Amino acid sequence: MNDRILFIDVLRGIGILGVLLSHAALYGIYKTPENALTVLPETAIIFLSPIIILITWTGLFALITGLVNAFTVYKRLERGIDLNKALTGPLINAILVYALHLIYRATFNHRSTGMKGEELHSLITGWVETGHPVKLYLIDFYLTEAFHMIAVTGFFTTFLLWLLWRNDGHKKHSRNFKILLVLSVVWLILYSPAFNLGYPYYVKWFYMGSPFLYIVTFFMKTFWGGMQVLFPYGAFGAIGMIYGIWFAQKAPFSTMYKFSNIFGVILVFSGICKLLIDFLVLKKTLIELLEFHNLPPFLTWFNLGTMLLFISWLIWKMEDRTLEERVIIAKKTIWIRQFGILALTVFFFESFVHAVFARIFHAIFGDPDPTVMKDNFMFNPWAIILYIFTIYVFWFVTLWLLGKTRYKYSMEHLFVKIGSKLRKVKSTRANLYQILVDPLGIQNIKTSKNNKG
Repeated sequence: MNDRILFIDVLRGIGILGVLLSHAALYGIYKTPENALTVLPETAIIFLSPIIILITWTGLFALITGLVNAFTVYKRLERGIDLNKALTGPLINAILVYALHLIYRATFNHRSTGMKGEELHSLITGWVETGHPVKLYLIDFYLTEAFHMIAVTGFFTTFLLWLLWRNDGHKKHSRNFKILLVLSVVWLILYSPAFNLGYPYYVKWFYMGSPFLYIVTFFMKTFWGGMQVLFPYGAFGAIGMIYGIWFAQKAPFSTMYKFSNIFGVILVFSGICKLLIDFLVLKKTLIELLEFHNLPPFLTWFNLGTMLLFISWLIWKMEDRTLEERVIIAKKTIWIRQFGILALTVFFFESFVHAVFARIFHAIFGDPDPTVMKDNFMFNPWAIILYIFTIYVFWFVTLWLLGKTRYKYSMEHLFVKIGSKLRKVKSTRANLYQILVDPLGIQNIKTSKNNKG
């Protein structure tokens, strides 16, 4: 039996299903989030606020990155593998995802807005969105999305693991927990002023057009490149590391519940209090609260708190069970775990897919002219429901077809092949289909027993 943590794939699956909904709505139906805030009345924005919040839940992937990296490296150290060698896997994964971030921005990214309001399009999805070939600008590579956030969180957590676990530091359990917790809390408190301090320089230096400053700002992007950066998601990665260490050590589930519930409630309460201060004391309007270059503290704290509470429930529901119960749970959750296992593939192509369907639906129910930013489709609830339903049906059918090939044509399979060659070690994720249908390795146990018999 293997040590795969079931709820991680479910968490990824929920995350990517949320991305499909939020991106289809904000970039497909309303074309941009900014346009949605302009077109929709305030009552509709309040009604749609769960979707707007959902698009900011991408931090879930930063938390998962930290969890998986800590869990994987700890297990390798337990097997006697040298720390530097054990860290090679997470480092290579981060490099590959960063390369994917750059390729994605050039090819399949949805329309985006530059730091000075420029309308930007990728080469392939942009052609669909506009109806004609588009130009690619340097600024495209200085903006960020989930791939960037996952990659830089991978670099950050790999560095933290090296820093903490040198000289058998992985055995200093209490010290590591305290450092990661204090780091996370301080990060969550200070990230917003730190971002606000550096962001104007990031923008100013980029637009100065100096080759040297292009290099400087490219590295600054890690912290100040917009929404999906280490401010605030470094804290999400550090907290994920705490869970990864606990699972690798087989810590009591009661410890995880206590941490998740107490810290989660504190964060949710803090987020609500900060929102009330912004709204009632600072007199910010709803539009002002939802227009930001970087995730505001009230939303960061609230999101992370609800994530921890949800993780606590998932651990209780999926991990704190007998083996027999977990086998049944694994079978019942195949439909959502497949989205988790193939999250990179779905995210890489989903903007192109929803752009194609959006053009069709706008042409039928609204205005076929892609430059029109307000049409009847945006206010037709039945057409919107049909559009969202079509997106989900497409992806369920696509993943079903990919399953017939054992996922050999997925981004994940390509990553496993490249990563295995670079590490010169076969990845534990080599058989993605086997991970989906038998995540707990039960079939391997049965085969072993039959061979002995």
